[in-house]
Amino acid sequence: ATSLYNLYNEKLFDAVYGENGTQPVSDEELEDYFVDNYVNLRYFTKGLTTTDEDGNSLSLSDEEIAEIKEQFEGYAQQLNNGEKSIEEIAEEYQTSEELDSSPLQEITNQLDSIGFTDTITNELQDLENNQAVAVQSGSVYYLFWKDDIASKADELQDAEQRNSILY
Repeated sequence: ATSLYNLYNEKLFDAVYGENGTQPVSDEELEDYFVDNYVNLRYFTKGLTTTDEDGNSLSLSDEEIAEIKEQFEGYAQQLNNGEKSIEEIAEEYQTSEELDSSPLQEITNQLDSIGFTDTITNELQDLENNQAVAVQSGSVYYLFWKDDIASKADELQDAEQRNSILY
């Protein structure tokens, strides 16, 4: 019954708002909505805790946290000055932390729907395209790079992505 309900719901939605629907949403309208309401972020994190021999989580010292803050703010400054790309910074971080794979993550969504803390969301709301910011939230330090969301608009040609935004 649930599958059938979902199928009917999708068919009805498409009959109203789809390409040949009674109230179709144009590609231009959808792209405008996407650019106005979505963000594309690339980021990586550094935990501000460590684990002792017994498996207990311990906070880093104030000096260690200050070093991480300096490191991440330095990365943000290099990005904002155009000295390096986010990929170069992530590779540098991967090497310095001796990580097996790239720490760089990417997310495209409405900012309020991502689920970051208010501290992070407030910092990201004012962030311009192609700019970076370092933010501490709880026991994690973040380095965010905000891409120009318009560069992702071509993904709306994919039917599944288009329907996701349309919903």
